[in-house]
Amino acid sequence: ASVLADRIKNPEARIDALANLARAFAQKSNATEVRLAIARIQVEIDRIASVDLQAKLWIQIGRSLAEFGIENEPANSINRVTHTLEDEDDPLVKSQVLARLGAAYVADGDRAEGKRRFDEALNHASQISDLGRRIIAFARMAPRYHDARNTTLAQKILTDAGRLAVERLDVGGRARAFAEIVLAQAYIGDFDG
Repeated sequence: ASVLADRIKNPEARIDALANLARAFAQKSNATEVRLAIARIQVEIDRIASVDLQAKLWIQIGRSLAEFGIENEPANSINRVTHTLEDEDDPLVKSQVLARLGAAYVADGDRAEGKRRFDEALNHASQISDLGRRIIAFARMAPRYHDARNTTLAQKILTDAGRLAVERLDVGGRARAFAEIVLAQAYIGDFDG
């Protein structure tokens, strides 16, 4: 089965296949094979260039493995996400990943840590000097607030981002900002925007 997973070209699909293998091994109480599958997952995720996509995948994998009783999950996966931030300098990327962590902590019942991570995300996004990139950072955080069941704040962020884009960005910057805003609105189901 592991050899078949190697034939899958799409990295996300390959990682999902490896996670399915880990779950199957966990059901059979084969701890060695579970550890090997998780090691393969780590290698595959590390190959992905997008730090935010890495974070998304680790959080999904951690939750999935936890459902099958794999020890120290999702904590190990969340720790991996936290460690990816140590080498990241871009405040836009940091804000995305921190917001994703905030939503994960809220979903796991740790509202205080979730709020702390969301506050860090807002802080990093606020430090972006280029207004267009700052608007994009906030637009990318809005779906994570929605994930944390704070739909009112998610909608307010997108409304404010849209207003700022219209009032203060040139045509090109406005187009880039609205591309992100529309994606976020679709994610949270705000089709009236």
